[in-house]
Amino acid sequence: MADKTLNHSLLARPERIVLQRLVRLLPRAAKPADLTLIAVVGGLIAGVSFVLCNVSPKFLPLALAGIAISWFGDSADSLLARVRRLHQRPQGFLFEHSCDLLAQTAMVVGLGLSPYLTLTSALMLLSLYLLLSSYTYLRITVEGVHRLSYAGLGSTEFRAMLALWPTLAQLGDWRVLHARVLGLTGVDWAVAALSLCAFVAFILVVRQDLQRIDADEKRVRAAYSDAPAAPAPEEASPKGLEAHYPRRAQA
Repeated sequence: MADKTLNHSLLARPERIVLQRLVRLLPRAAKPADLTLIAVVGGLIAGVSFVLCNVSPKFLPLALAGIAISWFGDSADSLLARVRRLHQRPQGFLFEHSCDLLAQTAMVVGLGLSPYLTLTSALMLLSLYLLLSSYTYLRITVEGVHRLSYAGLGSTEFRAMLALWPTLAQLGDWRVLHARVLGLTGVDWAVAALSLCAFVAFILVVRQDLQRIDADEKRVRAAYSDAPAAPAPEEASPKGLEAHYPRRAQA
């Protein structure tokens, strides 16, 4: 579990204000685990609704509602625990983040099976999300720091993009998204280019973190080496004993 949480995403501040107001409206019986399950249900609703958009675009509002439900459940569970000063146990941390991965996977795969995005592009996006999630959990293990955003983008911004893309595609002519160039659609090529840039940026972030951790360890070792050595225990010699127990004067 993390000792420190960092969130510098673009929507972090307004999101915090909205969530604080919504959390206060929750009944006392509500628990963080309940909100985590709500997030999973919302993700499943969104994923299934995206697939049903192949039948009718009228399912798109339901998909957007599912994304909103998933966002609220995922973002409010930790805040509810902090507001009510509930200690999060290790199994709670594992349950929360496992459910988050499940919800995100359902939404992205569902979008890839919808008429608004190809499965190829969706899986590339999902692989990037899982890559950053894995690195986040590694940092928690190594440094005890839970980083919620990279380059200003976190799970909230990711959900916002999942909602914005099909909305814009529906308002326009989404059929042009499937025009193919060299076997891939134009969207596939665009997502592939963005994924490559994100992967290079990920390597640079890992390199920077490794250098910082190595520098911190060197400073700690230098501080220990410069510290004065502890004095050795005084030997039990006659001279040493006399210093502690001086002889009494002879009568």
